[in-house]
Amino acid sequence: RVQAAADLYHQGSIQTIILTGGKGSQIQESEAAVMQKVAMRLGIDSEDLILEDQATSTWENLAFTKELVGDCSSIIAISDRYHLARIEYLAELQEWGNLRTLPAGRVPLLSFEVRAVVREALGHIYYTLREYFDIEKYLSSQSDFQVL
Repeated sequence: RVQAAADLYHQGSIQTIILTGGKGSQIQESEAAVMQKVAMRLGIDSEDLILEDQATSTWENLAFTKELVGDCSSIIAISDRYHLARIEYLAELQEWGNLRTLPAGRVPLLSFEVRAVVREALGHIYYTLREYFDIEKYLSSQSDFQVL
């Protein structure tokens, strides 16, 4: 993903790159911080990088990034090709309007891709049900649940 963004940056197609992703439970460094190091090794100026390091889901990646970009007229989300449908769906739910997607270009191992496609399908079902049944509202009304 970072390589695809770096390619666009060096072609002059984009000027700013937002790297989004928080920390997993066992991870010391955020995904955004790791991508920042890679981006700088690929020759991207640090002042052209913006980090969003709080998101822990695709929904949050989009929501937190939307706050950062404000009224920017052109946004490109770069991710693995199997993840793009979920990004597009969630962007529609969040009323982005100006977001386009681009596949990262690398082809993962088949065993990884099969797991990833299944995970994406489950994620898409989850967000569809969440939207349809307004699960967050229901869960937040239950004293034993906390919506993240």
